[in-house]
Amino acid sequence: MLPNGARVGRYVVDAKVGAHGGVEVYRGHDPQLGRAVAVKLMPGTSERFHREARATALLNHPHIVATLDVFDHNGRLCIVRAVTVTVVSCLTGLASAASAFVK
Repeated sequence: MLPNGARVGRYVVDAKVGAHGGVEVYRGHDPQLGRAVAVKLMPGTSERFHREARATALLNHPHIVATLDVFDHNGRLCIVRAVTVTVVSCLTGLASAASAFVK
């Protein structure tokens, strides 16, 4: 688990949002561009996870969360995705869940 304020690449972790099957998801932000992001740390650097990241990075649709960055972080694949209140609300069906990503 990463502490609040930890750096993952150029991104800063604000809080852990969830975990499942070795995958950890954190609310974070990009200090260079001033935007909220979801930082997803995968277990290892499996080719399957690289394919997932490449595939989602090619897609552009209002109902698909944009992949902003992919890189290795201490032996784990890190996938950074765009976050908006609308995206979080649509994915969870709960407006209160959006508060996990909005300060």
